[in-house]
Amino acid sequence: MLEKCIPKHQSLIEFSAKLDDIYTLPILSHMVIFSVLMCFDTYEVILADVSPGTRLIFFFHMIGSFTHIIFFTYICNGLVEESTNISTASYSG
Repeated sequence: MLEKCIPKHQSLIEFSAKLDDIYTLPILSHMVIFSVLMCFDTYEVILADVSPGTRLIFFFHMIGSFTHIIFFTYICNGLVEESTNISTASYSG
């Protein structure tokens, strides 16, 4: 029985490594782009000499970008926690 589990676990480890290789750069670029957008929006809201309507548009865009990053990181954190729980449960018995 254990002999059947080993190849499955090895294939899952390989699959996980492939997923990590595929998604690392897009997720990093996603986070960097939204962080830079938030910086530009904050500049437009605080320092730029623009009309109040434009300032309001950039303020809401900044809030939307911040909310997007919060939801994205919250979901990723949940995935990491559940993955850790699975490994803990499998080795605890």
